[in-house]
Amino acid sequence: MQVAGSLTAVHPIERLRYLARADDLDVDILVPEAAASLADLASSQPMLVMAARRLVAAHPCCGPLWWASSLVLCADGAGGARDAAARACALLVDDCTGDELAAALPGGAVVVAGASTELARALRARPDLEVRLVGAPLALRGALEELSGGSPATAWRAEESPGALSGADVLVLEATAAGPQGCLVPDGAFLAARARERGVALWAMVGVGRLLPAPLFAAAAARCGTDRLVEVEDIARVVGPAGPGRPAAVLGASDCPAPLELSR
Repeated sequence: MQVAGSLTAVHPIERLRYLARADDLDVDILVPEAAASLADLASSQPMLVMAARRLVAAHPCCGPLWWASSLVLCADGAGGARDAAARACALLVDDCTGDELAAALPGGAVVVAGASTELARALRARPDLEVRLVGAPLALRGALEELSGGSPATAWRAEESPGALSGADVLVLEATAAGPQGCLVPDGAFLAARARERGVALWAMVGVGRLLPAPLFAAAAARCGTDRLVEVEDIARVVGPAGPGRPAAVLGASDCPAPLELSR
C-alpha cells in the first residue's frame, strides 16, 4: 500500500504513466490511483480522454479500471470528476460480493475455485466446504495463505484441473470483467470447457466495477483474447454485490456509462 502514498506528490501525467507500465499492482491500488489521477486532469478533456484510453489499453482485462475511467470521463466538470473518483473508491472498499458468494454456496459442497485471493477470502468463511484451488503456482500460494484456518483446501495446477473437477459440485471463478457476452477470467475458456465436460456447474463472482455495458465489454474482450472468455451460456449462476442471479439478467444490467472515447 505504500505505492499509493508515494505517488501523491507526483504530477498526474507521471502517475498515470507509472500506472500504465505497472503490471503487478492489485486492483485496490491500481484503480483508486488511476481514478484520482484522471480526475486531476478533468479540466482538460482531450488530455483526460488520452490518459483514460492509454490506461485501459495497458490493462484491458481489468474491469474496474474501465468502470472507474468511464465514471470520471462522464462526470460533470472537475468537481464532478473528483466526486466520481471518490465514489468509485468507496464502492470498491465496501464491496460485499465475497460475503454474498459465501452465503450462496450449498452446504458441504466440493468447490473448485480459481486461485484468487478474493475468492479464497470469501471461501474462508465456509469451513464446511472442501475447496480445490486451481491456478498458477504463485497465485495458488497466495490463495492458500488467505484460506489458512478456514476451509480445507488443496492446490492444483491449471493442467491438473480435470482431476480437481472430478466429483466436484461447483466451479467458482472470479471475473476480472463481465458483460452481456460473459466473463473474462484467466484460463477461463479452458476451465469452463473442462467443467462442461464433467457436468460441474460454473458460478461466476462479479464484484463491484467488473460489470460493464456491452460496448465496453466488447472492447475489453477483443483485447484480452478468447482464452479468457467464459460465455454466458456456460455460466450457471452469477453472484454480484446484490447476491446470486440468472447470468443473462445480471450480466446485461450494467449501470456503468459507456463513453464512446473508450469503446472505439
